Amino acid sequence: MIFSKYGYIKLLNNLKTNYSFVYASDWKKYSTKKNKIILRHDIDFDTSYALEMAKIEYDNKIKSTFFFLMRDDYYDLYSNETYNNIEKIKNYGHKIGIHINPDSYKQYKKKVKKINSDIKYFQSFYNIKIDSISYHQPSVYNFKDIKFKSKFSSYSQDIMSKYKYFSDSSMNFRDKEFNNFIKSQKNIQLLIHPIWWMINKKSINQKIKSLFKKKKSDLINIFKKYDTIIKIKNSYK
Repeated sequence: MIFSKYGYIKLLNNLKTNYSFVYASDWKKYSTKKNKIILRHDIDFDTSYALEMAKIEYDNKIKSTFFFLMRDDYYDLYSNETYNNIEKIKNYGHKIGIHINPDSYKQYKKKVKKINSDIKYFQSFYNIKIDSISYHQPSVYNFKDIKFKSKFSSYSQDIMSKYKYFSDSSMNFRDKEFNNFIKSQKNIQLLIHPIWWMINKKSINQKIKSLFKKKKSDLINIFKKYDTIIKIKNSYK
């Protein structure tokens, strides 16, 4: 598997041959049928790469669901940049879901209440209805104590039993198993992280370094604007 923009377009075209793409929230409607794929994206680091991927999918007439972290150290869900990116992703015809990192809520005794409060605020801010959730690092955290209503919960037993799960986590795609499975045309839940495909570097280390450079550049540009306002030079150096 080639983890690049070209590689992603090639993957989509391969899947389009035998599959049709459905929103995560519509999983139940198609659970008894074949040839269906839930394409979803957990956005862990940067929303601009999510927007790039959304545009590629739009150009290829593919719909997917993007899941954003409500509490994250890498991007601000309520910044102007993120707001504009999410609005554009919505306008491309994709759906928006919530990506929940339990570690962000460990200090709260009533986790579910706080998560629901965050979701309610997110819905109001973006004027959308959230009906799909995904969890961050499912192999690390136990989600049994976090329950609330949604049409789609990424790792629920019901969904996992009806849609074969594949992921590109840590760029470990299980190519051979995946390629053999799609021949069966059975339903698939496919998790794709934009960072591994939209940054055209070969290794994880190179991609993370490229992400760091971008984040540093973004921060410098913010300080440049600040310098102009308060009339000082190069406060970021």
